[in-house]
Amino acid sequence: MERTQAQPSSSNLKSSPEQSSPPAPAVCLTNADEAPNPVASLSEEDNVSETEHSAVLSRKEEHAHGVQEMERLVDAGGQRWEDWTVLQGLLPPRRSLADHFAEALIHKAIMENVFSNSFQYLDGKTSSTDQAEDKRFASKLQYLYERFFDTYPNVATLWKEQTHRLANSTDPVKAPGDLSFGRDNAKRLLACAPCLADEMLASEPIGLLLKKRLGRNQVAKRRKELIEIFEASLGLMKDCETRVGGHFKIKRLSELGPLYQCGSSYMIFHLSNGDIVDEMDFEGRKILLVARPTIMYTDIAPSGPNPSCKSVAAIISKASVVLDKGDEAKKSTTAKRRIIMRATCFEDGDVYVNTSEMF
Repeated sequence: MERTQAQPSSSNLKSSPEQSSPPAPAVCLTNADEAPNPVASLSEEDNVSETEHSAVLSRKEEHAHGVQEMERLVDAGGQRWEDWTVLQGLLPPRRSLADHFAEALIHKAIMENVFSNSFQYLDGKTSSTDQAEDKRFASKLQYLYERFFDTYPNVATLWKEQTHRLANSTDPVKAPGDLSFGRDNAKRLLACAPCLADEMLASEPIGLLLKKRLGRNQVAKRRKELIEIFEASLGLMKDCETRVGGHFKIKRLSELGPLYQCGSSYMIFHLSNGDIVDEMDFEGRKILLVARPTIMYTDIAPSGPNPSCKSVAAIISKASVVLDKGDEAKKSTTAKRRIIMRATCFEDGDVYVNTSEMF
C-alpha cells in the first residue's frame, strides 16, 4: 500500500499562518545543474563564458580558512571530513557540493540572524521626536527575555509573543488603538533584509561558493534574490512570533542523530536524494549534511483551565537532511514519491508536540 505524507493540522496552534517559504536558497548563489525551483533564464546581455564553480574545497591549502568553516557544517556524528573528494563521492549526484553548502549556509544565516534575533526591527527610541536609534536595543530586549525565560518559561514566551503582536498590530479589528506603530514596524522589518543579504554576500565562507566572472546584471540579480529570501524569512519569523509564540529552538545533527530515521517528525530527506523514491529505502542511511535544521517553538503555555501537559511545542519545519547516496545497485523501483505518514501531534513526557509545519 502506498504511504503518503500526513496533511498538517493546525488545530493546536493559536492560529494557522499562511504557508509561505523562501525561494530555493542555492539557486541565486551557485551554478547548479539541477537545483530546485530554477530561476528564469538570464538575458542575452547577462550571458558570460560558462564557468564552473571556482576550485572550491578542492585544494585545502588555498582555502584553509574556508575549509575549516565548511568542516563545522559537515561534522557528522563526531567524524570530520578531511577528504572533500570522498565527501563529494558520497553525496547524491543531483547537485554540486558547493550548492549543498550554500543552502546550508543560507539556512544557518537565517537561523542566527533572523529567527534568533527577533527584536531587530524595533528602534529603541525614547520618544516620538527622538531621531537617534539605540543599535543595541534588540540585544538588550533579547537579554531581558532570556532572564524572564530562566525565571518562568511559559510566562516569558507569552510576554515575547504579546510584545511582537503589539509591535505588529495593523488590523483595527484586533487592535482598536493607534496602528501607526505597527505599520512603521512592518516597513522596518522588511528593511532589515538588504543589510542581511549584503552581510552574507560579503562573508566567508560563502564568498568561496559564489560564481565568479558574472555580469553586472547577474550580480544584481543574485543580490535581489537573496534579499527576497531574507524578506520571506523575516515574514515567517514574524508569523511564528505573533501567531505561534514560544521559545525558538533548533535541532542540529548532534540532536537528530547520525542516521536517518524513517517517519521521524523531526527530519525528512533532502530533495537531492530523489524526487521519486520510497522513504523506506533510506532507513539507517548516514546523514552527511543538515541543509536545514529542525525548527521548533517550545514552552508555549497550554490553553484550558486544566491542561494535561505542562507546555506545548510546535514543530515549524522538519530538518532537511542530505543522505549518503548509498548503494546505487539498490535503487528503488517505485514509480511515485512515497513518504512514511507522520503523526500530526504526539506527547513527549509532559510536553504536547504539534507537528503542523509552516514551511
